[in-house]
Amino acid sequence: MTVYVAGYRLKPREDEPANSQYFAKPPEYQIHYSEKPECITGALEFADKHCDFLNAMRVHVGQHYCQFEVEKLEESRYAIVCKSHPERAGA
Repeated sequence: MTVYVAGYRLKPREDEPANSQYFAKPPEYQIHYSEKPECITGALEFADKHCDFLNAMRVHVGQHYCQFEVEKLEESRYAIVCKSHPERAGA
């Protein structure tokens, strides 16, 4: 199933203050998915950086590890997609 990244952000931690500059553990991110493309506007290099960042995190859903790639939507508009996402992943 093809799903698009709709956004990502740091997961809040209950065991660390929100404004802590030091992490006892590596930061965790919440990834939000959509069945429709969410546009990244600008240069391809900007979309590539987001994609590289997500791939470096080795995002997984159950046994599935996402392999994100950049998809060109139109001139200067891109989306990040996982083309082999499992059906029940909560897209």
